[in-house]
Amino acid sequence: MNEKNYFTIVVPLSPDAQKIVQGNPSAVPLRAAVWSQAAERMKPLLGGVCSRFSPAAAPYGEPLHLPFGVALGGAEAEQFLLCYFHARENQEEEIRSRTQAIRALGRKSWSVPS
Repeated sequence: MNEKNYFTIVVPLSPDAQKIVQGNPSAVPLRAAVWSQAAERMKPLLGGVCSRFSPAAAPYGEPLHLPFGVALGGAEAEQFLLCYFHARENQEEEIRSRTQAIRALGRKSWSVPS
């Protein structure tokens, strides 16, 4: 099992945000707003669940050359979906790994000594 901890946030765009993206190709202000909102929601986790957080420049190994490391589904659909796909793969692998570990514990406790 991987010893790293991953914390992923997927922020869907509101209808107003989608209008901003369509009218502003760089969408830097919207990226800043998304990152700011995500950081604000994560603040209660600092010191307990996480020690720090920062925008990813290469989420799941995919280079993301965007301000704040925020891919907007309405502006960069391909990058957003690729990152989402890799996040789902990692999540499914973690579930498989944990399930195998739990089943192995169950087999040990049910084994009959010879």
